[in-house]
Amino acid sequence: MSVEQFIASQRNFHTKRAYTTDLRHWETFANGEDISLDTLTRFRDHLEADFKATTAVRIYNTVRTYHKWAGIDSGLFDKVKAPKRIVNWVPVVPEEDDVNDLLGVVQKPKDRAIIALLLNGLRAQEVCDLKVEDFYFDKALDAHMLRITGKGGKLRVIPVTLETSNALLSILPRRGSIFRNLNPRKVYYLFEKYGVASRGIHPHSLRHNYATRLVRADVDVFSVSRLLGHSRAETTQVYVNLDQRDLVRAARKDPRNVPQVPQGRRGDDSDVLSVVPLRSVPAMAG
Repeated sequence: MSVEQFIASQRNFHTKRAYTTDLRHWETFANGEDISLDTLTRFRDHLEADFKATTAVRIYNTVRTYHKWAGIDSGLFDKVKAPKRIVNWVPVVPEEDDVNDLLGVVQKPKDRAIIALLLNGLRAQEVCDLKVEDFYFDKALDAHMLRITGKGGKLRVIPVTLETSNALLSILPRRGSIFRNLNPRKVYYLFEKYGVASRGIHPHSLRHNYATRLVRADVDVFSVSRLLGHSRAETTQVYVNLDQRDLVRAARKDPRNVPQVPQGRRGDDSDVLSVVPLRSVPAMAG
C-alpha cells in the first residue's frame, strides 16, 4: 500500500499535512532502500542529531505508524528504540478554577457539550467525528458509553461522566453526526470566543486536565492510557510524573522541611537549637 493511500486514509487535515512532511523525511533518507535494522537505526540517529526531540519523536512515530498500517516489516520498530524524548517536558494543565470559569461563561448547550467531551479526554477531531449511534447506554455496565474512532482509525469505547452524558442528551439529534459541520478549527475558535485561549487553555489542554484528574484520583496508568486511546502506556507516564511534581511541591510546604542546623550551646539553654537557613552557614575549612 502506498504512502499516498495512507495519508488519504487520515481524516484530519492537520494530520495529513504532518504525515506528508514526516514521510517525506523518511523517503529522502531511505533513498529507495528497503527498510532494515541498519537503515532504521541510522534514521533514528539522524533524527536525534538533526531535529528537536519532540520533532524527532513525531517523525519516527509517523514512519512506524505507516509501516504498521502497510504491514511492511513493522516488527523492526520493536528492535530500534525511538529517539529520546525531552525528559522534563510537562503538559500545561488548566487548574480546576480555570475550567470552572470557562464552564461558567459557556451558555449554548452545543458549546457546553463540546467542552464536556474535551473534559472527558477526547481529542478535538474525535469530538467532530462523533455520530449519534456512538453514544449509548450500556445496561449491563449501568453507564453511558462512547464509541470513539481515534488516531489511525483506532477504536476505543469509554464510559462518560454524568456531566458529559447530560450535556449530550440535551442536544442529541435523531440521527447522523452529533455536531454537524464541526471541524477542529471551529472547536479551537470556541476558546477564543470565550476568552480563555490567551490564558493557555485550548482543546487539548482539557484532555490533559482529564488525564491529570484520573491520576490524582489514583487510577492506574494502564487504565488512563486506555481511556485516552494512547498506543503505549509510556505516553501516559508524563501525567504520573506531573502528579509526583505536585506531591513534591506540596511536601516542600511542610514546616519541618525547613533546613535546620545546630548553632551550639548557649548558656543554660543547652537543649535549644537555633534554626538558620543552610545558605547562611559559613563554609567549614579543611
